[in-house]
Amino acid sequence: MVGHSRNRWSIGLGRWWGVSVRLHILLLLFMVLTLAVTFDGMLEVGLMTISVLLVSLGLHELAHTITAIRLGGIVDQVVLGPTGGLAAPKVPDEPEPQVVVAMAGPLVHFSLAVIAAGFLAYWGEADILGLLNPVLPANLSALHDGPTSHVLVKLTLCLNWTLLVLNLLPAYPFDGGPALRAMLWPLVGRQSAWVLTARTAIGIAIGLFVVAFFVDKNDFQALMPLWAPLVTMALFLFISA
Repeated sequence: MVGHSRNRWSIGLGRWWGVSVRLHILLLLFMVLTLAVTFDGMLEVGLMTISVLLVSLGLHELAHTITAIRLGGIVDQVVLGPTGGLAAPKVPDEPEPQVVVAMAGPLVHFSLAVIAAGFLAYWGEADILGLLNPVLPANLSALHDGPTSHVLVKLTLCLNWTLLVLNLLPAYPFDGGPALRAMLWPLVGRQSAWVLTARTAIGIAIGLFVVAFFVDKNDFQALMPLWAPLVTMALFLFISA
């Protein structure tokens, strides 16, 4: 039923090298929202944001697919969502290959972020650390300052670092969920690994709720107050768990 639900809420992009590729409605909505927010004066930045996101997610899923196939798994469908794939590849029912396949995606984001940071450092970018805030960059205007090539690299760093942090969260559909479960499996058994992974996600969700409660509710320096994404992520983790 889950697979049918994903198909109902996704758009087919054809078969690529024998694998059915689909675009989930949530990713499409994110793209539309990005264009709507940047339409007035920053459309070029919006288009670059979508392009960087699609390429990053595509490489993320390509890494999962290649790794799964090389370890004896089967990949018959890829459903691209806002933070990665929503259709897990079929891999051998053992902890080790499941950890390796799960971490292949985040490794792509880490590599892209490191490469982008290297270029920015070479160009003399002063506020690289400010672009690494997964909730909100320290200075949003810094993202679209400078030549087009610099903006493109800044977006690559910011988006891939954010995707890396999100995908390491120990909850489904993020890669950290199956990775943590597979790592706990040899230590506590399969069933207990599921339970501990869910409880870890609940613990992080409660922690995010607490942090959101104490942040400045009147901070509107950006498009949204800081507590909003924290509460959204906390709810998502709690429900997923």
